[in-house]
Amino acid sequence: MKNQNDMIKEVQALLEKGQIEEAIRLMESVPEAERGYELTGLLAREYANYGHSINHGESYLLKSLDLLESTRKEGRNDPNWHCRMGYALMHLEREKEAIPYFDAVMQMIDDDPETQEFWSDVKEALEECRHVTDFLSSPSEQPLSYYEEKSYMLAIPWSDQEDTLFDREEKIRRISQMEGVEVLSVASENDGEQPFITISYHGETYAVDLSPYPAYDSYKSIQRRHIFSDEENEELAKAEFGLMVIMPFGKDHKSSFHFQLKLIDALMPEPVAIIDESAEQIFSGQWAHLAAASNTPPSPQYIYQIHAVTDEKDEVWLHTHGLARCGLPEIEILDAGKKNLNEIGEVMNTMACSLLDNEEIPETGEPVLLARFADNSPLVGTLIPWPEALHRYPQKVNGGLQQRKYGHNTRSCMLFAYPSEEAMNQHQYVPITDLADKMDDNLLCMITNAETRRMKEMAIERLDYMRRACASDPESAIVKLGLRVDPEFADPDEKEQKEHIWFRMKGFIGPDTFQAEALNEPYYISSLHCGDVNVYHVSEITDWRILTEDGQISPDDIYLLNYTISDSKS
Repeated sequence: MKNQNDMIKEVQALLEKGQIEEAIRLMESVPEAERGYELTGLLAREYANYGHSINHGESYLLKSLDLLESTRKEGRNDPNWHCRMGYALMHLEREKEAIPYFDAVMQMIDDDPETQEFWSDVKEALEECRHVTDFLSSPSEQPLSYYEEKSYMLAIPWSDQEDTLFDREEKIRRISQMEGVEVLSVASENDGEQPFITISYHGETYAVDLSPYPAYDSYKSIQRRHIFSDEENEELAKAEFGLMVIMPFGKDHKSSFHFQLKLIDALMPEPVAIIDESAEQIFSGQWAHLAAASNTPPSPQYIYQIHAVTDEKDEVWLHTHGLARCGLPEIEILDAGKKNLNEIGEVMNTMACSLLDNEEIPETGEPVLLARFADNSPLVGTLIPWPEALHRYPQKVNGGLQQRKYGHNTRSCMLFAYPSEEAMNQHQYVPITDLADKMDDNLLCMITNAETRRMKEMAIERLDYMRRACASDPESAIVKLGLRVDPEFADPDEKEQKEHIWFRMKGFIGPDTFQAEALNEPYYISSLHCGDVNVYHVSEITDWRILTEDGQISPDDIYLLNYTISDSKS
């Protein structure tokens, strides 16, 4: 058998090559009684490292603790032993127990700068464990992360795309040529403290940073909002660098989001993808290119992403990412079951869009009309900051305090509901999931006036796509029309009230007129009934869908038409 020194050298060589599993197997091959203190400590360290690097690595972390406990007596004066105990406990999320071990390390080592620098990671771990312990004892809203303060997007180029990532002057030239953009200042090449470029666009001033940035694998694994072809997936997988575009959002969140897409498109036309770090989502480059070319902003639902985390009891924790960069609270719903989860998500979308369209954030407990149930009764929601809202849930709920130690602890509110007018008057809100049984396909979610206008503008701007689809098959599209309600239903305080109804297209009969069949029975228009076919004007269109074998294509998602023709980059 090899002696201890030779064995340790062989293990170190494997670790230097990144072969941690092989190193662990080699150390495990030595009988426990023959390992000795140093090899046992090394195996304990690698158990902890490996357990921390994989999903469900708790068993390796516990093995690490067992080995270290077996050498407690020998390690009592060894800073390495205390360091390993601290990290194993920290990775098991037993931060309070880890503190004495990290503290012991800092007490044992010399105070000269070189030694302190060598052990600086331990000092940081000690501070982090103390912070987490304090947070758990007194939960409170934490400062925003960097990607919540500003909007971070990484544009991924095609491998054969013209390389301008490192061309400073070309970036400035392309930005200067953008319509509506005025360059106010450009930082000198050696001034890393100032934004790369400061520009004015539509009355807003943006301080923008641009830099080549690694396309980390962790970025590529986040949720995709769009369909990608095989070629696009391959290009994204092998990409090593992209162009990071960092900017704050102005008062008009939708305009700022749209401008960031326009800025990326000017710098890197039609990239493979855009990784939106701030919302933890990936956009199709084709979608982004079309969005940038449009006069109308994309749907506000692209500004954020709803994540669903399901635990072993099938409890679902819904939460948004992306609203924080707009200066808004993220939105959460805890303890959602699988029943009517889509409808619960739509209610969440309604609250998010309401926040994006209104100038003021609702006060804690302030009622917001979100939807109407099938019986026409209102669904009234309200936002409660997470530190206050968690008191309403069991300690071990999915999305509870233990899951907020390292994230989901900044500005965020949970969505509750008032079950009745009396409850609202008495400020007695309940989890919105308590009303899940009342939610069904007939739940009518509110759409803000601003979003109705945006949808109409997008539908009209991209009407030719729907018109072309109808040319080959007149009934291959449905349209939503905004029609005047009967006078007796009109609100005298409103200039114009319309009911929005879906119709099946029957075909265009003129440049701006078409026939369509009503698909719903109107509530407020007595002269119109489901199945009626009439002639309408394109100015009445507020939305449309193209019907395909794979589903429906909306004006916001016309990039999908490219995939019905080709599965590769054109």
